[in-house]
Amino acid sequence: MKPLFFGLSDHLLYGVYHPAAHVAGKNGCVLFCPPIGQEYMRTHWAFKRLANQLAKAGLHVLRFDYSACGDSVGGSELMLVERWVDDVHIAAEELLALSGCQKLSIVGLRFGSSLAVLASAGLKVENLLLWDPVIIGKAYLEQLDLMHRAILIDKDRFLDIRKDILTESKDELIGFSFPSQLRETVQEIDLTRVDVKRVKRCFVLTADEQESHRSFIDHLEGTGCACRLHQLSDTVDWSELSKIEEAYLPGETLGMIKELLTWGEQ
Repeated sequence: MKPLFFGLSDHLLYGVYHPAAHVAGKNGCVLFCPPIGQEYMRTHWAFKRLANQLAKAGLHVLRFDYSACGDSVGGSELMLVERWVDDVHIAAEELLALSGCQKLSIVGLRFGSSLAVLASAGLKVENLLLWDPVIIGKAYLEQLDLMHRAILIDKDRFLDIRKDILTESKDELIGFSFPSQLRETVQEIDLTRVDVKRVKRCFVLTADEQESHRSFIDHLEGTGCACRLHQLSDTVDWSELSKIEEAYLPGETLGMIKELLTWGEQ
């Protein structure tokens, strides 16, 4: 495991590289696109564990933070979908250079799936794994807004509720920075309209199949991309407020992702 900063001098991103434990018969690498906000905090452990498992299986892995997130450089003015999509491109190039691999796979979780799909238009991707993907940005924002307002009136969190605390903050959602310019760019996302012709295979992993998932899969298949939906049994309700401080470590799902990425690589 190798922590590093990479990218341009005025646009440094932080990442952790997990080189393959062995390379016999393996030439693949995997880029992780994490979720944002409180979902990032909840799943950090899961992504670290998955990265270690994939490295032991012979795949090179890079975990990284988007601009103005985690340990990467930048202030809130850099929190834009377009900037984060560029970050995915930069991270993919760094991983290919570090590993010497030719085959790139991407694993995206929640909003990280949205960024992975948007970035894939400019990348040649062998496998695209979308874990509980956010298909429609507007619906995602509406869910976060509902959770944010519910937290503000949660008596287990605030013993003395004041009227001023109920005022909606335009720059924060569930304790994390979410500036207005980020809201505007997220609002525009609709993955059923994204060109994914350079993706060879796509897997959608979810326990709660929604109409948007089916529309997205139909869209992918219409472009000639092989796509399959896998039902999860150990996923989580991302809108459940009582769980947002708990780490999420779904063993079965991690095993499924490892199997999908290592199949045919033996």
